[in-house]
Amino acid sequence: MVLNESSRRWYDRRGFRFVREEPFRMGRTTVANLIGCKTITEPVGDAALRRRLFAVYPGKGDSSSLFEAAAGFLARQKEEWSVLGEGYAALEALRVREVRGGSWG
Repeated sequence: MVLNESSRRWYDRRGFRFVREEPFRMGRTTVANLIGCKTITEPVGDAALRRRLFAVYPGKGDSSSLFEAAAGFLARQKEEWSVLGEGYAALEALRVREVRGGSWG
């Protein structure tokens, strides 16, 4: 969470960088969360840690980050798969409305 300073410092000390802020809804409360990533440039020596990693993307010179590569892949898939593109368009048009009524809401 954006307001959790000690957590942000923990991630900072470990080389993470925050790339954007996203709202996260918990019940009736929405809190701001930071989305972050960490670039792994060297092979991980610890076998236990290696097993916990899903993938290592070292990039290639001036190539994009893994986040940018994945975002580009998704954008291409939305263009090529009409059902996927339509589904994302429908989600973007989605609106949430809270309805209160007597004892049930």
